[in-house]
Amino acid sequence: MQGEFPDPNREIACNTEIPEADAPPSADLIGFVCVFCSATLKDSSYIADGEELGRRLAENKFCCVSGAGKSGIMGAVVLGSVAAGGWTAGSNVPHIIELEGLPEGLSCFWLSQDIYTRMEVMIENLVSFVIFPGGAGTVQELFALMIFKHEGSDLMKGKKVVIFNRPDENGVGFWDALLPLMEEVCEPGDYDITTSLDGVMRLLKEHAGEFEPA
Repeated sequence: MQGEFPDPNREIACNTEIPEADAPPSADLIGFVCVFCSATLKDSSYIADGEELGRRLAENKFCCVSGAGKSGIMGAVVLGSVAAGGWTAGSNVPHIIELEGLPEGLSCFWLSQDIYTRMEVMIENLVSFVIFPGGAGTVQELFALMIFKHEGSDLMKGKKVVIFNRPDENGVGFWDALLPLMEEVCEPGDYDITTSLDGVMRLLKEHAGEFEPA
């Protein structure tokens, strides 16, 4: 897995005011998708894929929800969805907002007290989850989804988890090191794996037609 740790000595970037963003989702949306991903990975090809995913979600009538970060892949996903006219929402916490600011154009924003509440808000409100390349936070979010599944929680009943195991220029999948562990601790059907954005969208579309709320 690749990634960069945030600089612990970062200065406050801005005193961002919390946006008054509470637009209801449009009636023609076919699915509600959360993207868990890195806010620090800076490789331009990963950033481009994040923006492309956001764009495709909007164009295919999926809402796009993230941690409302402004940097890295997370910022790119928001940028792509907003630019394509999608309903784009997110949840973030005050100390991260002070460091990074918030992306522009969010349709809806949920302020959370801490990263755990932030994660639970997204899990509660979303139907499908895409695990994009990321770091320790993304791994934590992935395993939180698995824990809820294994507990039989209604929060994850019938919900889809798609792991985007993006190959690098040498054909090595981003999550190759993690997937053997996933096979050991998870059950068949807990998640799906794909190596392409086409595969991500195909799995999301299939699930949008199958999902029945608990």
